[in-house]
Amino acid sequence: MKNLKFLELENFGIHESLKLKFEKGFTIISGKTGVGKSWVVRALDFVFYNNWDNSYYRNNSKKAVIQIGIDDIIGIRQKTKSMNYFKIGNQEFNSLGTGELPEIIQKFLGVKPIRYDEGSQLELNIHRQDDLPFLLFDSGPSKSKLFGRLTKLHIFDIALNNLNNKKNILLAKQKDVNSQIENYENELSQFDKVEEQLKVAMNLQDMYNNVEKVKERKLKLENYRIRLDVVKNSQNKMIDNMRSIENKKFQYSKIINIYINKLVLLKEDLIQLVEKRNKLRNLYGYVAKITNNNKNNTRILLLKDKIENKLILLSNLLQLKKNYKIQLSMYNNITESLAFNKKRQAELKSGKCPTCGNTFILSLEGEGDEYDNNQSGN
Repeated sequence: MKNLKFLELENFGIHESLKLKFEKGFTIISGKTGVGKSWVVRALDFVFYNNWDNSYYRNNSKKAVIQIGIDDIIGIRQKTKSMNYFKIGNQEFNSLGTGELPEIIQKFLGVKPIRYDEGSQLELNIHRQDDLPFLLFDSGPSKSKLFGRLTKLHIFDIALNNLNNKKNILLAKQKDVNSQIENYENELSQFDKVEEQLKVAMNLQDMYNNVEKVKERKLKLENYRIRLDVVKNSQNKMIDNMRSIENKKFQYSKIINIYINKLVLLKEDLIQLVEKRNKLRNLYGYVAKITNNNKNNTRILLLKDKIENKLILLSNLLQLKKNYKIQLSMYNNITESLAFNKKRQAELKSGKCPTCGNTFILSLEGEGDEYDNNQSGN
């Protein structure tokens, strides 16, 4: 409990300066009418509850000051037309305005109004001259609420109200939940045949998986067909090349046969010409000796010219022999090439790639084409 020790008034009401000291216990202020007893109550009303009226200034003064001592702390209250000031120890509060004081000031004073109904409050620590007797004309519910506040029974009322509100909220939620459960049950009734539908879905899933497998096989088949088309195109190109080679082989065979016949004849003529050349060389040497001995012999000179022409002819024949050897080498190369191409053609007809040696097994009766790679590599 707070202990009021002194009260000092300055320019407040009819008091220019008033100092009162209070002892512990009960204090009575007595005096004649007009000495300012009620102004002491009004001063306490202003300090405790911030109730002010401009008539509280003494003789239209501009400032009223009240000092109050509670326990060991001094509070200073000042009021002017532009300022409502309160100082507690070293703490200052400016511009308090009207209405209820801040909580920190109420703790210092130990006094605050009691609210017991909406828009109603009781300032229990002050009873003014013009106030009605305590609770004499208040209604029964107001009295009940006020005593509930004073005895803190209102806490139970608040708790009961909160419980009732929560109960109503829970009942409303329970109603909503029951409605939702009913809706869910109605919705679940639509899934009574869910097991049958699940079996159908599983069958559909199996069918879908089979369809996917068929799609994969189809895709492999398409890839194999593409490979087959590539192999067929390669085979057709090789067959065309073989036919072209056969045609060229036939043409070259004719040409080679002609050259062989010519070369055989040329070989016989060449043998004879070699024999004649040897004879002519011997004759040319003899003629040269004669010519050296008799340069004016015209017959001998003519014979010499003929012999030289024969030698030129023999030289041409020797060159022809070289050409024959070259043609014979070309013939041998062509023969070897024809034999190699004929071998490749035979391998291709047997299903074996002549380039890489892989074996192709082509089958369109099963799931798809199969490719058997018997060798490593492409």
